[in-house]
Amino acid sequence: MTEHWWLRSYFDRVRLQVADGPNAWGHTYGTDALYHWASGAYAGVGINHTRMNVQRNPMVRGSLGYRFTLRELFHLINFN
Repeated sequence: MTEHWWLRSYFDRVRLQVADGPNAWGHTYGTDALYHWASGAYAGVGINHTRMNVQRNPMVRGSLGYRFTLRELFHLINFN
């Protein structure tokens, strides 16, 4: 969208393991609006939808994180 505002979408297949019952398979998907600061930190809010068997649960989700490139990570490690 812009230099600081990004959209993130995802779709994940999930497995729920229940101690006293059968395992369940489902999926979760959603979209987040994220604001990125120049330092690499980001925060966002989004809509998430999870479905396990016949149960469906839409919800609002929040995100906090720090983004860096692999080049930055390897630059921090001294290989000498």
